[in-house]
Amino acid sequence: IRRAGQVQGLLSVSNRTARPFSDRAVAVLLHLADHAAIAIHNARLFTERAETLAALRESEQHYRLLAENVDDVVSFFDLTLRPLYVSPSVVKLRGYSVAEAMVQNIGERFTPESAELAFRTLSEEIALEASGTGDPRRSRTVELELRCKGGSTVWVEATSSFVRDEGGRATGIVSVARDIT
Repeated sequence: IRRAGQVQGLLSVSNRTARPFSDRAVAVLLHLADHAAIAIHNARLFTERAETLAALRESEQHYRLLAENVDDVVSFFDLTLRPLYVSPSVVKLRGYSVAEAMVQNIGERFTPESAELAFRTLSEEIALEASGTGDPRRSRTVELELRCKGGSTVWVEATSSFVRDEGGRATGIVSVARDIT
């Protein structure tokens, strides 16, 4: 049994009589072997897919446990600083639910001075990225003042770096913010 030139298995047929198999019988057996090769291939693909999905679920569970059980706020932003993910620890730090934090604009997240610093830092990093001279593994740490739900503020040390696609192109920003008040 072959598929794409590789042996997938063996089909063994015996004949109880001394006469050889007819051409038609051989053709039927070859057709059966072709179908068996497809079935074996599909079964392997199905098994590989199931194993891959199980590994992905386990990886996502580990990530979720990590992100949901740290005091630091882990965030993922697009390149315009629009939040794509905010860890549940934002509730403890700023008093906002994850859903509320996800829809806040820059002015609702930062004090004016910190919003300016965040944009200036992002602009510098994007310019460095465009120049092609920056270390792709670099990160930036800045101190920012964030607005809290009750009207107070909290100071954080935010360490951020670019998230990159397979080609190494920056596609987003991951940030970890720690309370330093």
